Order: sequence, then structure tokens, then C-alpha cells
Amino acid sequence: TAEHAPAQVSALEKPEKSFLKELKDSLVLWIAGVILFVVAFPILWLNERNSAEMEAILHHAKQDCTTVAPPALDADNDGALVHMTGRTLVTAPLNDPDFSEVEVVDAVRLRRKVEMYQWVETCR
Repeated sequence: TAEHAPAQVSALEKPEKSFLKELKDSLVLWIAGVILFVVAFPILWLNERNSAEMEAILHHAKQDCTTVAPPALDADNDGALVHMTGRTLVTAPLNDPDFSEVEVVDAVRLRRKVEMYQWVETCR
């Protein structure tokens, strides 16, 4: 009968929280917000400082950079920052000393990246 049927609760209804529980939750969120707000300023300051340092370095490099023609070698430029534009020509293929079957043609650099996967097999 309808007298003994359990009460149905809608899925949209939320259980009521006590006033102290609501106050505690609000206080925790407020404290977390204040901490994030305070921590954000040093992080922003460090990021801006790094950006300003990099801009100063690039400005200094731009002033000190010397443009040279590709075939010209000048002893006066030893240790100096130079800029050149030209075509790269590779005459011999690159080989890996540990893997003789690896040979790359028309490449300036060969880089090896090795990964090893291992698992433990258990029997049941």
C-alpha cells in the first residue's frame, strides 16, 4: 500500500547542510583564494623579471652581432657573435657508430634516442 512505500527523493534535491558546515566550507575556500592571490604576485614578478632579462640579452646580442659572408673566415671574429646566411651542403652520409646499418643522407646532424621498455611477468 501507499502507506508503507518509501519516500522518493528527487535527483535534483541536495541534502541540507548545517550552518557550521556551510561556514567551514566558505572559510576554507576563502583562505585558499587568499593564498593563491598572494602567491600569484611573486610568480608574476619572477616571470616578468626573466622576460626583461631575456629582452636585454637579445637587445645586447643584436647590437654586438656582426654579419659575415659564408665563405669568409676572419680571425677578428673569433669568440664574437656572428650571423651568416648561406646554403648548407653535406657531402657524406651520417652513420651511427653503434648501429652500422643506420645511415642518413642529406642530414647535418644525427641524434640517437634510445628507450627500453621492461615488464615483470608473473604466472598464476
